Amino acid sequence: MSEESRQYEDVDLATWEVDSDEYWEPEPPEPEPTTWPSRVVAFGHWASSVARGLLDIRFTRVATRDLLPAVYALGLVLAVAIPIALTVLVFQWSIFAGVLFLLVVAPVMGVTIAATIRLCLELVLSLIELAGMVDDISTMGAELQNSLGDLSGPVHQMASSVRAVQFWRFKERRQSAKVREMRR
Repeated sequence: MSEESRQYEDVDLATWEVDSDEYWEPEPPEPEPTTWPSRVVAFGHWASSVARGLLDIRFTRVATRDLLPAVYALGLVLAVAIPIALTVLVFQWSIFAGVLFLLVVAPVMGVTIAATIRLCLELVLSLIELAGMVDDISTMGAELQNSLGDLSGPVHQMASSVRAVQFWRFKERRQSAKVREMRR
């Protein structure tokens, strides 16, 4: 194993943290509202941000962070409403099946729906953070390419300077002269 690859073995990946704020451009954090009127004002700001995100038909701003709480709340309502509606339908069919559905199937179904919605929304967040990281890597690659381009000029200059010094050609000339003499 080479020395270069050994230096990366000592890195503890558990200590690496991804700062999601680095890839998002969040609005400045608002102070946590403590009184009832200030909570209403904070909710109004959030609701207006959600409305701006929904009405932005040109997709000039990313509204994912603003919309996720609303989508998750709606998903939780559906995670409760769907099992309740199905329980009512099963009760109409049979009381025994309705009780069994209510005690066994409905809770599992509600938790499964809520967990699935949560996992999907977290996947969306992870993909957006990954896109931010890829954008950063792309920027670093472009900067590296520019740096290497700036370095190529001096390297070519040095190569031409080294080619100008032809002390090894004397050896080549002596060898070629010996070869000519041997041919004669």
